[in-house]
Amino acid sequence: MNLSPPPVPGKLRELLSAYPEHIERLQLAMDKAASESGASTPRIEHIVWALEDCLEGFVASASVELDAAKAKGSADGIRHAEAKEMLMLRAALKQQWIGDKGLLDYLEREEDPVPNRRQRQLKEK
Repeated sequence: MNLSPPPVPGKLRELLSAYPEHIERLQLAMDKAASESGASTPRIEHIVWALEDCLEGFVASASVELDAAKAKGSADGIRHAEAKEMLMLRAALKQQWIGDKGLLDYLEREEDPVPNRRQRQLKEK
């Protein structure tokens, strides 16, 4: 098992930079998913599901905040909550983060923890 945790995709770190607690929650969910994944389901599936679950929760929470701001009638509060909800919806789009190089590199290392082993094996044949 890889001792280093899977990285939160860079695009999500960028999008959520104003919400460090969200990035931390994503990291914790990814760590848990990576450590709990079983032999029958690829590790990438567990990690993607963890990301999707967290991001959907962020969207739901932002929607509740928007409803609360609308109920209060504060124009500034509504603008802030609308912007936050739009940001969370954007972050939740899988296309934003699914091809992240850092995450793909992590999964490649996880699959074959000895760098360049495959290339060396091919050269030896």
